[in-house]
Amino acid sequence: MHMKCTIKVKAFIFYLIFAKDTKGSLKNKMTIKRESIILYDFLTSLFFSRILLETFSLNLPASKDCSFETPPSFSVPLKMHNSPESYECYMSCAVTGNPKPHVTWYRNNISLNTNTNYYITNTCGVCSMVILKVGPKDSGEYTVIAENPLGRVECSTKLVVKGKNTIKLFCDILNSSLLII
Repeated sequence: MHMKCTIKVKAFIFYLIFAKDTKGSLKNKMTIKRESIILYDFLTSLFFSRILLETFSLNLPASKDCSFETPPSFSVPLKMHNSPESYECYMSCAVTGNPKPHVTWYRNNISLNTNTNYYITNTCGVCSMVILKVGPKDSGEYTVIAENPLGRVECSTKLVVKGKNTIKLFCDILNSSLLII
């Protein structure tokens, strides 16, 4: 490493210092050897040159390691779902972490990641699952587990599938209440 710096000490004298790193700048100690100083007097317009072989050391503070690694966490958790039978159900959550967490979906503690009845995606930490035609068998507890070497987190929700009879009963109640008014 070569360093050139200009220092103005007095109004009439200009110092030009060339410095050379003789031992390297690793760790927290640096040794500098000043090789030459050139002086200029503005009044007489004369240069003075002097060679110095002076060595000095500079103790630098210890540097801290900077790590951007973080354990997984849910920035947006799963929400509870009530879905009518035969309709589409969309579940999503957002996961952060570095390194990127591996995400696995479960229904009633059984992995869904290889189940073709569920369409699962993970795009930029937004984890989504779509059930195209919800049936009574899809009711239950859904869990997302995110893991990386720094940790593991999980988030759960429930899906309640309302059968066709439940929807018909609700419509009948709604219609009868409209007739009373």
